[in-house]
Amino acid sequence: MLKKSLGIIGAGLLISSVAGATEIYNNDGTTVALTGTIKFGYVSNNSRLPNDKAHLSSFAFVDETLDKTSKLGISGSRQVSDDMKVFAAYEWAMNPLANPNDGSDAGYMTPRFGYAGLDHTTYGKISFGKQNGVYKDVASFTEKFDVSGSLGGLAVTSGKIFGAGDLGAFTGTGKADASAQYRKKFGPVALGLQYQAHGTNNQIATLNNAPTPMILDRDLSAGISVVSDIMQGLKGGIAFNYAKLDITGMSGEKVDRMDGVIGAVYDKDGFTLALTGSYNTNYFQKLSLSTDMKDGTQSMGQESFIAYRMNSEQLFVGNNYMHTTYDASNKGNTIDANILIVGYRHHFTPAAYVSLEYSYDLRSENAIKLSTNNRNKTMVGAIIKYDF
Repeated sequence: MLKKSLGIIGAGLLISSVAGATEIYNNDGTTVALTGTIKFGYVSNNSRLPNDKAHLSSFAFVDETLDKTSKLGISGSRQVSDDMKVFAAYEWAMNPLANPNDGSDAGYMTPRFGYAGLDHTTYGKISFGKQNGVYKDVASFTEKFDVSGSLGGLAVTSGKIFGAGDLGAFTGTGKADASAQYRKKFGPVALGLQYQAHGTNNQIATLNNAPTPMILDRDLSAGISVVSDIMQGLKGGIAFNYAKLDITGMSGEKVDRMDGVIGAVYDKDGFTLALTGSYNTNYFQKLSLSTDMKDGTQSMGQESFIAYRMNSEQLFVGNNYMHTTYDASNKGNTIDANILIVGYRHHFTPAAYVSLEYSYDLRSENAIKLSTNNRNKTMVGAIIKYDF
């Protein structure tokens, strides 16, 4: 499937965020609901390397890291007092076309979310498990494209324009696994706090064009977000996340990772304008060298989304940009993304639409060759989406 010139995408639900969830039980303070989205489409091949499965896996029918699979979720809550309720949610990514013999497919059903918590009207909400990180409270302002942009994962091969997005489950900036969160509103201001304790993640990295086993140990990860309603239709926010990692398999390294994002979104009377900007740093300390020998990267990115909807028709345009500077042994800098995105949606109902999207890489051929994001100059996608 991945070797064809077209990739297949299926995309899905977000528990607690999709309007129109189907309530299947409601009695005596207890509610249970099913949520989901069916989203299928075709996207032109994005890789210049026809047999590079690692690159093309972004366009597999199932790829849990992208929010681009069909999904099914169940959520429930119970009112335990006038002021407090308990809640829980679980979600699966589904792929009816999964090939068990193809290592790029995640399987027919793959767990994506799972969390539970308490919600008090006065003291706020606490939750535990795998859930959207507080960093996404702001980064998601511009995650409105169906194929391109940070949500589509086309900006950089390693992830999103913000260096994390949904790929940040381990560092806490995406679907934060094994996380504890506290959320509370103070008038128009919403505060989010997050902590991740120690964890281990086994990965396969490509070093010197060869697959290399890599073990990531998370010493800790913490994040904070502040989002405020400014006026009718306008809100802004800022978020920060820090992660301390140990890496085994890359000559031994310690990594201090910091991600910051600021953004604003205006949505009123059919007009939407969303802007986000980020600054991300990774500092690597070689364990085999002196403690003074450090290397690192700094990335600055921005994403924009502008749309206008009249009745059932919507036109949108946006840009996705990221610039990375390398320190020490990797002196130099690269433009990892500068993508123009234009598109059109026809809404059949509030829960269903068809979308056509075109993206063009504004970078020079030389800039593309120098960066790790070796994508094609153009990208075309057609998506059908239905929430239920």
